[in-house]
Amino acid sequence: MRLKPEKVEDLSRKIVAALQQDTRVKFLKSADEIERTVRKVLLDDLQREDEIMKEVDEIMEKHRNKIVGKNVDVQVLRRKIRDQLTRERKIVL
Repeated sequence: MRLKPEKVEDLSRKIVAALQQDTRVKFLKSADEIERTVRKVLLDDLQREDEIMKEVDEIMEKHRNKIVGKNVDVQVLRRKIRDQLTRERKIVL
């Protein structure tokens, strides 16, 4: 996870505060409940991203022998594998 729990909490509060300021938005639940839900969604998405990146690392390790010695930008390759996995699973990061 790239964000610390404190940052996720801060973002959740800011998102809910921004929604409260928007006159087009009417809360059907308390702001605290909405903030908890936003926090959970953010944490779930970060967890999903971590899982995908772990799988990317496993794929890279599995094919390490094919990669070593070639003029390959590892970061670009990792990004391409991540993009492929997310496309196949219809996940938006």
